[in-house]
Order: sequence, then structure tokens, then C-alpha cells
Amino acid sequence: MAPWESEKTNPKPKSKLEPNPNPNPNQEFSINPLIEADLEYAWSLTQQEQWGLVFEELSDLFHCYSGGKFLCTHLDSPIATIFGTAYDTMGFIGNLIVESKFRNQGMGTRLLQHLLDYFHQHHISPVMLDAVERAVPLYRTLGFQEVCRSLRYRGILPAPLNIKPDRMHPITEVVWKDLMEFDKHHFGGNRETLLLPIFQKYPQLCFYLTHKGKISGYIMAIERQGYYKIGPWIVDPDEPEPDLLSRYLFSPNGSHEIYLGVLEQNHRTVQIMEDLQIPCIFSSIRMILGSPHPDPSSIMALAGPDRG
Repeated sequence: MAPWESEKTNPKPKSKLEPNPNPNPNQEFSINPLIEADLEYAWSLTQQEQWGLVFEELSDLFHCYSGGKFLCTHLDSPIATIFGTAYDTMGFIGNLIVESKFRNQGMGTRLLQHLLDYFHQHHISPVMLDAVERAVPLYRTLGFQEVCRSLRYRGILPAPLNIKPDRMHPITEVVWKDLMEFDKHHFGGNRETLLLPIFQKYPQLCFYLTHKGKISGYIMAIERQGYYKIGPWIVDPDEPEPDLLSRYLFSPNGSHEIYLGVLEQNHRTVQIMEDLQIPCIFSSIRMILGSPHPDPSSIMALAGPDRG
């Protein structure tokens, strides 16, 4: 994954489990639901992998869907995590990380199968994830199929030359219900539990666009250490100026470093990034298990590969 940092709000809960420095691979392993007290450990794994997640991002992901998060332990010490999230019947998988000393022992496969069984029991389908190249063969054996490349961009978004257009507005509670209907229509599932915390914590980075009197797009962003992560960013295919939301996101406060992820099938975002000379710094493979992949043409930027 890409550089996907400091906590902004609540203090990090201390995990009840401490890593075992001298593991014995012959002992039993167990998989149990990941609880809130384990979030510090889960976040530490993402830091080891240099994904760049802010702690509150992982905490918000944990709370947006009650279930689907699992912790693998060895002699009661944590060694691996996996996060599953569902919106209606659409599932996403992410944060599958195994401690380096336990890799190549089938732990990742066991965790993944455990989550897939959970999704099956709860009638979640399709299930999507982003895979690094070396993991693609594993996911194929479990029935996943490649969809396209999932791209990560990072670079400087220049300051706009003009004032913010009249049809770009701050998101407010007044339009929230209509905005969630717009998102559900284009994304394919109700993800209000994911989006509401972003709006509540970063209202100054949340805007929507209107065209002919109707919502034609919206954008949200969060602040990370030294840069901003954009996403979700949803724009109707009929919107004539899909780059307005990104171009004036920080208006009139100069240029800013940004990061975003998008599927390569969204040619509008790819072209916008090329025009801005913002480079693609990493790519993975979007894979799916189940029905055909939802149309990504409206999804200008992902909320995250682990959350849609």
C-alpha cells in the first residue's frame, strides 16, 4: 500500500496485549474479534509498514461498522490483524498485516478466510480489496479476480488563480441527508457512519457542488502530518467541471501537498492529476470476490482502499 502521524482527538487506548519477543511457532494460534483496546497495536502495525494512517482514521474505521475486525494471537500475544467493513451488502477488506517473524506460515491466509467466512454468514457480497502484486496469486486461490490498478497520487496542489465559484458550497447539516443519498447512488451503499466523523472533525475541508440546481459532486479531506488526504471525492458524470472541488478545496489559502487514491478506470481524475503534474507514487491491484465491480466513473477519489 501507499503512505496511506499524530492523533488529533482522543488519546490512544493501551492494548491489553503485548507482542511476544520469543514466539514458538509450534504453539497454538487463535483468532478473535479485535476490540477497541487493540487499536493501538493495530495502528502500530500500520506504522511499521509506513502506511501513514493517522490513529483516528483507524479508530473511525473500527467504529463505522460493528464487526469484521479480527486479531490473531500466539500465546495470547497479538501477531496479526485484519479489518473488514461493510456498507449494506458491499464489503471491503484492509489492514491485513502479520508480524514479520510470523510471515510465510499461513497466518494471513487464515485471517483472510476467517473474515470471508464472516462476510458469507452476514450475506456481504461483493467483497473488494487492494492487493500488492506479490499477494495477487493468494487472493486468486480464494476466488478473487483482478479489476484494475488502484493508483496513489501525492504532490502539490497549486493555489487557485480565481475566487471560489458560487456553485461550490461548504457542506452543512441542512444538505447532509441529500448528500448521503447522492453518495449512496454513486457509491452503491450507505456509508454515512464513515463519512459523518470526517465532516464533524474537518468541516473546513468538506464541500459540495451544484449544477442546474442539484448536487453534482462533493469532496472531503483530512489532515495528516504535513499533507492532506483527499477522499472521498464523488462527482456526477454529467458535471462539466469535475476538477472544481479539488482546485478550490483550500481556496484562498495557497498551495498544499495532497494525497489521494483512485481506480485507474476513472479517467477524469487520472487526467486531472496529469494536468497538475502530480505523480502517481504507487499502485496496487483492485480485486473483487462476487458480483461485478461497481461503476467507478463517479468516484474521483477513494475514502481509502480499506473502506471504499
